[in-house]
Order: sequence, then structure tokens, then C-alpha cells
Amino acid sequence: MFRYVAVLLLTLATFITPAFAAVPSWKINPQKSRLSWMVYYNHQTIKGDFIKLDGDIHFDPDQLEKSNFTITIDLDSVLAQSSKMEKALKGPYFFNIAHFPKAVYKSGKITATSQGYVAHGTFSLAGVTKPLALPFKVVILDNHEASAEGHFSLSRHAFNVGHGPADQHGIGDRVNIVFTLDAIRED
Repeated sequence: MFRYVAVLLLTLATFITPAFAAVPSWKINPQKSRLSWMVYYNHQTIKGDFIKLDGDIHFDPDQLEKSNFTITIDLDSVLAQSSKMEKALKGPYFFNIAHFPKAVYKSGKITATSQGYVAHGTFSLAGVTKPLALPFKVVILDNHEASAEGHFSLSRHAFNVGHGPADQHGIGDRVNIVFTLDAIRED
């Protein structure tokens, strides 16, 4: 009888444990991660990067219902084609970093697609928060390192970025974002 109960408990533990397993935590590797942006300005493409990214990532492709992440962008780390442009981007008509030094994406539900995943969440920039569906792909190597990449587009006007005199200089409304995040498993 004892053997039967022990086998039954071991069998139940085998099936129940994965359902309660913790979703792995991942730490962004800032040296291998980047967020690039592109916008049209006077009939040409202006490009730049943000070089300081941080995040709180809990992701497992087998546990999407428990997976979530928050990515924080240090807006003071913006790089552009000139120091004059960087100063303008940090100023009151664009990111207004004196009042809003960070941009934050918080995922909600994450779903699998034929091309990867989509995180349904919110993006906060310059004091404005809007829903944003974020498509991305993930490659996990040896269950220890992960690389995520994706791209999306947003309206700078929807976030009150580039208003006032900046709107009179031929800057396009759509900003295209491309990102690559490399991370190391923490647990």
C-alpha cells in the first residue's frame, strides 16, 4: 500500500510541478542590446539610438500566460547625428527629460504567432501612456542566453513629442523603432 501511495504521489508531482514552475528571470546585457530609431526629416532619414536600456524580464515560451516584461529606456542616452540634435531631443519640445527621463514599455498578455510573439502592453513616453502591441522574436541558447528582436512604428504626435516649433521643420510623424535585446538567465 505504501509503495502504491508513493508511486501515485511521484506521478502527480511529475505532472503538477511544471504547472507551478517559476518563469525564468532574464537580465539585459547592455553591451549587446540596442534600440534604434528612424524618422523622416526634410526628405531624408534621420537615425539614432538609445544606448541605456534596462528591464525586468520573466519569459518562458512554454509559460506565456505567466510571462511578462518591463523595458525601461533612459532617454538621456539618446544618440543622434549631431550633438545639437541630441540636445534638442532631450529638450522641452521632444522628450522633455527634465520631467520625463525614462520611457517604459510594460507587457501584458503575450501571445504566440506564426512569426514569433506579440506582447500586448502599454508604452509611456513624455507623460503619455498608450496601448502598444509589440511583435518580437526570441532565440534561447542553451536555456541560458536569449536574444529578442523586433520592430514597430509609433506616432510621435500621439505622445506629444516634437510639438511646438519642432513641428514647423518637416519632421515626419511616424517613428520606426528596431530593437535587439540580449539577456542572460538569472536563475
